Amino acid sequence: CLLPSSLAPGAAAVAGHVETKSSRVASGWNTLAEQLAALGPDGLVLSAVTIPNRLFDRYSKNALLDLTYIRVVADLLTAAGRAGTDDLGGLQIVLDDYGAGRQLHGAVDGWRRRGADVRVETKADDRYLAPRLASVWARAARSREMVGLAEAVDDGPLGSGNAGHRLTLAWLRRRAAKGAGWPSFVKASFKTVRSLDGLEPVTKERVPPLNRLLDDDSAARLLQGRVDLRPLRLKQPGGKECASLVVDLQGRVAE
Repeated sequence: CLLPSSLAPGAAAVAGHVETKSSRVASGWNTLAEQLAALGPDGLVLSAVTIPNRLFDRYSKNALLDLTYIRVVADLLTAAGRAGTDDLGGLQIVLDDYGAGRQLHGAVDGWRRRGADVRVETKADDRYLAPRLASVWARAARSREMVGLAEAVDDGPLGSGNAGHRLTLAWLRRRAAKGAGWPSFVKASFKTVRSLDGLEPVTKERVPPLNRLLDDDSAARLLQGRVDLRPLRLKQPGGKECASLVVDLQGRVAE
């Protein structure tokens, strides 16, 4: 969430009172999201980035969140017209601390050196308005996705989608009994799902550092909150630069 200070009173009137950990029907979250979206022409920017399950099932959750936070902040700095400047003075960046790792803390240090007031705190959405608005926006996005999934399956109900929910557990057990495999929206690395498959808990890989995924200059630019892709270069195994790539529908590199 990119929240100009002048919009704080209006945004607080919409969602400042909302308990983001509570349950609401999808229409309730969507109504709040629509009211926040109406502030867009005045400068409120909201973004929700999905982490695909194929990544979640392979890599550490917190490390994936590190990269996603860096990506979102870069997007918001771009929306604010601040991505290309070394002066982030007057900007407050508040991040909810889920167990942030080295890569995110490296980015935080860079934002602070450029003058931003950066705060990484647990339960940040309880104390700051912008993270609360972001949480409302994310809950609305998830609710819309769950409505779509519920309509897409013929052996529901799916329940809340949380691994401990009674209806969700019942659906997982029915699906496992059929031996039909798991659709892509199921986190197959969850202990509950692994147990139904008769498998041991999964050991997840560490997310490679950015300078393993990108060239050094591009990695440094992303950590600074810069998302100009014109100079971006990707590495192939062995370190050679990649001119092009083809991926299949599951996101695997095919060529």
